[in-house]
Amino acid sequence: MGRKAYLQMDYPSTAETQWLNRIQSRLYQSSSETLKQRVAAWSEIGLGELALIIATRTAVLRYIILNLAREMGELEEELRRRKRDVLEAIEGGHGIRVGDSPFRLMLFVDAFLFESKAASEFIRNFVKCFFKSIFDESLSNSELAKRFVANEIPIEWLDGLKNERDFLLHNGGTWPVLEAVDEMYERFDLVLLKSILYTGSIEEKDTIHFDRLREILDGFQRAIAAIERWLINEIGDFEKRESAGVV
Repeated sequence: MGRKAYLQMDYPSTAETQWLNRIQSRLYQSSSETLKQRVAAWSEIGLGELALIIATRTAVLRYIILNLAREMGELEEELRRRKRDVLEAIEGGHGIRVGDSPFRLMLFVDAFLFESKAASEFIRNFVKCFFKSIFDESLSNSELAKRFVANEIPIEWLDGLKNERDFLLHNGGTWPVLEAVDEMYERFDLVLLKSILYTGSIEEKDTIHFDRLREILDGFQRAIAAIERWLINEIGDFEKRESAGVV
């Protein structure tokens, strides 16, 4: 058997790469020759691959959210056409058949939690690698957490991400149901039940509301913007220290 051939695929440029490109561009334009020399080895020191991983993970997150929103939109449209079935199901306390939508919703939620967790870990690794390779400063996980707080980088969303993903991994799964958000039963929001087997009415403690996922995504996006500002400021501080001869 001859040698196997592999066809690689080019990944398209996306908006998710822009913040990383701006940081790299700032280093190339630096007044510090030290920083220019270090950023020239961007790929060799591991920052190049980490940057690509982060950009790819965050782009995948965007696609997940777009697909989840599309799925919910199509589901709401179907339910508006089946108003009588909706009323019977709600009043009778039983489910309504909606094809394979429950499986797709579970897929998108699982993928969102996995990809957002992975992306957050790679961002931490990128920052640690950046400080070590660009500023020659090693940061432990605890020191990195302190720097995040000191530089007003939002991290409270990480607790929600960890809690929801840990529950999903260790307690069997989350089960999608639809919460009516208007009295006409024409608009719904996604709610995840922690157990498919329950008795009596559903209570808040039994659910993970889709708002939690929105909060996680919002926190993630705010953190990326704050990290970019922080690293740009750190570059400026390094330049000042070097020109003063204290680096």
